Amino acid sequence: RWECLGHRCGKMALLEWLPTDGGVDELQRQSQACVDLAEVVARWRHAGDIDSFFHECAQTIQEFSGFDRVMIYRFLPDGCGEVVAEHTSADYQQKYLGLRFPASDIPSQARTLYLTNKLRVLADVEAPMDSLVPPTVPGGELLDQSHCLLRGLSTAHLSYLRNMGVRATLTLSIVCAGKLWGLVSCHHHQPITPPHHIRKGLRQVCELLAEVS
Repeated sequence: RWECLGHRCGKMALLEWLPTDGGVDELQRQSQACVDLAEVVARWRHAGDIDSFFHECAQTIQEFSGFDRVMIYRFLPDGCGEVVAEHTSADYQQKYLGLRFPASDIPSQARTLYLTNKLRVLADVEAPMDSLVPPTVPGGELLDQSHCLLRGLSTAHLSYLRNMGVRATLTLSIVCAGKLWGLVSCHHHQPITPPHHIRKGLRQVCELLAEVS
């Protein structure tokens, strides 16, 4: 079973295929996860302490998504970033909570892309990237992959993930009043392709995070 995503780029259509687990048990798990997430989101709206709110968000996202580690990353006024919440599965320990990272870790072009495409998936760090043939659209311009879910990442970022022992990632943008407030970063130590139900639920979470933040 496959899931197909598509969008327009000028006169061209860009199609992406993602493998899906269509088993009955998996579909039931995803359905129940969405119900549980909706209940948790409703409870979050009444949270009184922002730090506790971020902690609950990270815990719920980790349990809902099935990723090994989830971090909420907030940008500071000088462009640097700080991990304000972290939650892991039972097999791993917290490592990054409270750490700060320089602005250069996420350059300006990457931040612009996070505003354009609020959900990014890297299903397997070690998967070879296929070349586009031809890599241009009619007229000679490079193909714009800004809205693609599975576009390749820079070699520098891939090395960064390998150094952390990460095999797959999902990143969501937290956008407040048109500005990039922060990111939700999900890491996994095995290849993983989150299905539509999970991605949709995580988008809803980030909308609430933006509303509260």
